Amino acid sequence: MTARHNLIGRLISDRSGAAVLVVAVALATLTLLAGLAVDAGRAHLVKGRLAAALDAGALAGGRVLGSGNPAADAKMFYYANLAGGLSGVTLSDPIVTIGADQMSLTMSASASLPTTFLKIAGRNSLDVAVSNTVRRVNYGMELALIMDNTGSMDSNGKMVALRAAATDLINILYGQQSIIPDFWVSVVPYSATVNIGPQRTSWIDQTDFATKDYSNTTWKGCVEARLGAGNADRENNDDPPSVQRWKAFYYPSTSSLYAAERNTIDPATGARYKGDNDWTKTSIKEQANPGEDGNHIHGPNVGCPDPILPLTAEKATILQAIQNMKPWFRGGTFSNLGMAWGWRTLSPRWRGLWGGATPSKLPLKYDAKLSKKVAILLTDGVNEWYDWPGGLPGAPMAGKYPDADYTGYGRPSQNRLGTTNNANAPAIINTRLAGLCTAMKSEGINIFTITFQANNAALQAVYRACASAPNQYFNSPTAAELQQVFRQIGSQISNLRLEQ
Repeated sequence: MTARHNLIGRLISDRSGAAVLVVAVALATLTLLAGLAVDAGRAHLVKGRLAAALDAGALAGGRVLGSGNPAADAKMFYYANLAGGLSGVTLSDPIVTIGADQMSLTMSASASLPTTFLKIAGRNSLDVAVSNTVRRVNYGMELALIMDNTGSMDSNGKMVALRAAATDLINILYGQQSIIPDFWVSVVPYSATVNIGPQRTSWIDQTDFATKDYSNTTWKGCVEARLGAGNADRENNDDPPSVQRWKAFYYPSTSSLYAAERNTIDPATGARYKGDNDWTKTSIKEQANPGEDGNHIHGPNVGCPDPILPLTAEKATILQAIQNMKPWFRGGTFSNLGMAWGWRTLSPRWRGLWGGATPSKLPLKYDAKLSKKVAILLTDGVNEWYDWPGGLPGAPMAGKYPDADYTGYGRPSQNRLGTTNNANAPAIINTRLAGLCTAMKSEGINIFTITFQANNAALQAVYRACASAPNQYFNSPTAAELQQVFRQIGSQISNLRLEQ
């Protein structure tokens, strides 16, 4: 038995008043100390739970800084992480403060818990308080937005939703800053071809270019797919123009073709047959008016989308390029061409080639320190070669003229894609896209993919495999959900740091 226990034992056995008083005081003190330890332990546990919930809330709010409602998201996650675990504890509503630059979020909260033993000392409750700050830290990044701008994006509000969602992403990444050091974004619209910009004539085969008559318009900037010997695919790589130049995209006029058929009535429409791109020097219309069927256009640049914005630092310029995106009809969907050009905006083999606002030091090498390369690829439909049924060749006389629209691979009858049968095109385009994804990932490019209301199993499989990780593929969101998808991507590619 210890000396302390011997002392207490003697005091208890001592019947004198003084001894009894000493024992009473000692027991009260020990009880108070024990109560303090128990209540303090409970307060420590509550504070730990509070801090964990606050961290979850702050990180959730931090992910939508610059868009959405960070305070609401922070509070929702805070309360969700405390659900059912703090019985009898009174919680204050947390206070959320957003930094003026939209790059930080501070969150504080407190709680009051009833005491058990400390009530003896007249202390009925203990208060605990915690706070933290989460800050977005943008390391160096080169981000390519490779966006479907085909005619089908004109339906169901899809293009409006895409512009809004992509704008949200940029706002999340930039916050209130107009430029972030070492942070660059390219925008790559694609359809059945890609527009490199009409100023980049040095990338074009000039001998071929001289044979094309753009009449009272000009070459808009779209290019046709590069081919090797025997029409071998040369669009599956990031080779710069010094290796091989491109041919300028040129959709020939059909106005002088099908003379006999033009005197025949199409039973489906009651009108005479015509070509799918009847244009002359005085009748060129390459962009539809708002609300007009965009397929009824004609000219050498038909189906050519807006030009690529190469790596750019200025937030305002990037947002303007996103707002400029619009649906471009005819030709079809060739996401492999879009992906190839997206890669070229990120590839160090293209360093110093883009010019304009893109510095000569860009793109950086793949293993550059404190920097990463990210590509986001979106489509709203299957990869396909579209055949406009309103004119020849192809429908409405596919039996006599089995062909389809002119694209970056010409027409199917020219066998530039490796088939003359339009039905084989989707599988070939998918295969080429898959090869590009594999090559880009092998260089360390982080890929996110989105099939936007595209419920085709084969396409979904290609896009799922293309993404760098399972949680980086998003399948068929609605127009309303697309904004959440881009916010989620923004939270994954930005870097949040808890500061306290």
